[in-house]
Amino acid sequence: MAGAGHPWFAEARGRLLEHIGRDGIGQGELAKRADLTKQAVAQHLDQLEAEGLLRRVQDPSDSRKRRVVWTKKGEAALSDIDLAKRRVEGRLKRRLGAGQFAALKAGLKAVIE
Repeated sequence: MAGAGHPWFAEARGRLLEHIGRDGIGQGELAKRADLTKQAVAQHLDQLEAEGLLRRVQDPSDSRKRRVVWTKKGEAALSDIDLAKRRVEGRLKRRLGAGQFAALKAGLKAVIE
């Protein structure tokens, strides 16, 4: 991803991105999902926000909370990530065959859940 213009992807702050859905996430929930302190998440978000990937907005359901949402630049990065994922999956599927690839995905899914 660094080669696609996203050097932050391989850094610790890039780990947060996998937990942010297309519709965003509450900042506190992001800290829980990423298993990081709220302070660490805030520092990473400061950097990602400064780079224009994310922004923090008031949560419409609770004005005391902040919600992390994607910017247009962040959405473009997501598209690049999706493309890289499809390429890796395609290579694995060709090497393993459809059946083994499906088994691999099921096994990995079981590990992360």
